[in-house]
Amino acid sequence: MADRKNKGALAAAYAAKRPEEVAALYDRWSDTYDADMSAAGYRHPTICLALLARHLPRGAAPLLDAGAGTGLIGE
Repeated sequence: MADRKNKGALAAAYAAKRPEEVAALYDRWSDTYDADMSAAGYRHPTICLALLARHLPRGAAPLLDAGAGTGLIGE
């Protein structure tokens, strides 16, 4: 069921033509977005964290996640 929901939400995001449509879609999806993407196998946050950890000394300095997302990569 979750997989079907994810495919439907992603299809709607790709089909949106105006910024307002995209904003409305993600507003509706925001409560379950992180869990839905995790269940769908979304691994970008884990991959980004591994790359950062490989190249930055532990505790070197604070890191600002200045993206426009849910903050998954910054966790």
